[in-house]
Amino acid sequence: MSGGKGGSSSTEIPEWLKEPLLRNINRAEVIQQMEYEPYRGPEVAAFSPLQYQAFKNVGGAAEAFGMAPMGQGQQQAVAGINAPEQFAGGIVGYSSMPLYTQQQQASAATPEGQRNLGIRKELYSPDVQQQALTRFKNQWSQMPADMVTTDAKDDQSTALSNAGLDAGE
Repeated sequence: MSGGKGGSSSTEIPEWLKEPLLRNINRAEVIQQMEYEPYRGPEVAAFSPLQYQAFKNVGGAAEAFGMAPMGQGQQQAVAGINAPEQFAGGIVGYSSMPLYTQQQQASAATPEGQRNLGIRKELYSPDVQQQALTRFKNQWSQMPADMVTTDAKDDQSTALSNAGLDAGE
């Protein structure tokens, strides 16, 4: 067992570090105001023309050996495959963005979805963000020196009351 009885320890934030910390917190507040931006590009590559031809060849072989109805083997080979989308740069593929958009619209049509949209708009409002930033700056500027100095004998409730907080919070 190590340690000693009583004593105190202190931690102070150096003056040269306070301003960069505030700048970083301001940057974080700006980033926090940005809403979620889903990926809108392709997630799965589309089949190449050679792959489609191979599908049709397999379907034709299935017809030839009686494993698919005549005239339908080639169609069955590519049945159920949606048409791919073309993206910037000529990339052809599939994206889940249409499904995401459809789900967002369906969710917004429900009462709970309306409440969630209201909450999100409130959280991202500039007024709410500015109030939070002002509260933080006030707390930071009024931080007493004894708040960062705690006696080893103090318990958690005493430390919280020194910081101006209620232990029940």
